[in-house]
Amino acid sequence: MKITQKQVAERAGVSQTAVSMILNHRGDMSFSEECRERVFRTARELGYFRQRRMTRNLGVVPPSMSTPERYTESTFHSRFFNGATFEARQHGYHLILEGWRKPERLPDMVTEAKIDGVICHAQHPLADIMRLHEAVPVVLLNYEAAGAGITSIMPDNRAGMAVAVRHLYDNGHRRIGYVGTTDRSLHYRERQEAFKANLRALGLRVRKDYVWFESRAGRWKTTREQLAEEAVDHFLRLPDPPTALVGQNDCVLLPLLPAARARGWSIPDRLSVVGVDNERMDDYADPPLSSIDQPLEEMGRTAVQELVALLENPNRIPRHLTFDVRLVRRGSVASPSAG
Repeated sequence: MKITQKQVAERAGVSQTAVSMILNHRGDMSFSEECRERVFRTARELGYFRQRRMTRNLGVVPPSMSTPERYTESTFHSRFFNGATFEARQHGYHLILEGWRKPERLPDMVTEAKIDGVICHAQHPLADIMRLHEAVPVVLLNYEAAGAGITSIMPDNRAGMAVAVRHLYDNGHRRIGYVGTTDRSLHYRERQEAFKANLRALGLRVRKDYVWFESRAGRWKTTREQLAEEAVDHFLRLPDPPTALVGQNDCVLLPLLPAARARGWSIPDRLSVVGVDNERMDDYADPPLSSIDQPLEEMGRTAVQELVALLENPNRIPRHLTFDVRLVRRGSVASPSAG
């Protein structure tokens, strides 16, 4: 039986006009936040959002701190999107990209029934993901929500860190450090934990002064260059600084290369570095940056495949898919005795 706005209004205890205005975002800000949330919650509970005609459109929600413009311009995120776009066309779907900067409201493409399902990219608060999941079929890309019952697609962060650490170890490094911006992200937590676990597995001591985070420095930097300079200064102040560093991602390490060189710390002669993400700029760095590559285009394609399968079979069992990673060797690693 079709759920109408009148039924939503009766259950929520408001007028049908109010429901129409709130669900369609027409003058909805004239209502209290409690009223808007009650209407959306009631609509979700009654299944109002799920009774929609097929549009042959799939929504993509970028990471919570991004915008559609920044998302498509990013050399990292655009690889996911390119893979997803290609796969969507193969299945006869189009992609709609919309930011979600006001989590108290579902994206317009959801409330206005413009899409059949959503690929939610990277980290969003779990409560917001669950609200979205109640409204439309959802697949999580480059993120997982444990226990949420939602299919997720992730790179193998732990395996990638194991490869990076082992590569440095095999080149003779025993004093290996880690540099990052934060440990609040799921990816960065996994990488930091795996970094420490792999040092211990190789019989190496995990030194607190070899693990440096911008957020632990007591203040946030305004530029990546400032972050890199402070990280290098921190390590250089140590009586026995690390001979190698692993970065939480390439964006951390790329500005670190000139910062280290400006302080007389040549790479890779005195310091070897390995990043994560295999950014396009790695080939043009001085020296070219060795990095862990993730199959981002394949992950984007798989997200579409999983969402289409879910649309065809709403009772499909959620899956957690983890993708293999690989080391791309360039010129930023050498023996600690080189030079």
